[in-house]
Amino acid sequence: MIRTSSEQQQKMTEAEKRCKAVDRLGKTIKDLLKKGLDDTYVQGQVNKYEEYVEGIKKGELAAGVEETYLKTIDRFRATIGDLRLAKANNNSHQQALPKEKALEHDGKIGSFFGFWKRAEKSILELNVNKTAKFRALRAAVHVDDANRIALLDTVYEVKAYLQEKYTLEAAVQSLMNAKSKGKCAMSTIQPASAS
Repeated sequence: MIRTSSEQQQKMTEAEKRCKAVDRLGKTIKDLLKKGLDDTYVQGQVNKYEEYVEGIKKGELAAGVEETYLKTIDRFRATIGDLRLAKANNNSHQQALPKEKALEHDGKIGSFFGFWKRAEKSILELNVNKTAKFRALRAAVHVDDANRIALLDTVYEVKAYLQEKYTLEAAVQSLMNAKSKGKCAMSTIQPASAS
């Protein structure tokens, strides 16, 4: 079936409407958070924002827009957590502890095992939905891996991809060869592309 120009325009208009609804809700949430609100209403609005974003079909967004929306959701949740922590600490007049460094992988073989151990504890073992785990893993990996992961469907596939890429015998062998020759530090070796 060939779509007419008006059908394509209507489809684009529907996508634009959904994006505008997401943007309006995002502005509302930002305003609520600026006021210092962290209650269940705000949390409900963040959940609604996430549902809107998940309701937008792949291909309807310009490159990078979906990633921006997903990062915004994470930022909203972090702000709610920070507000709750600040309120709890405000009563005791203590300064908040410094935040733990965000989980990030640099895309190098030598740092993968440490990264993966932290990822398992801080992401995979959490009692949260699979979409949140998928998003958190995607945000934590190297940009090249994040682009590849975007094409996968499940946390299991992400885990398999990363472990295959960074623990392949060839990757480990190249690490051992470079280390034994003393030519470069373990953390500077890049993995071979996984296919």
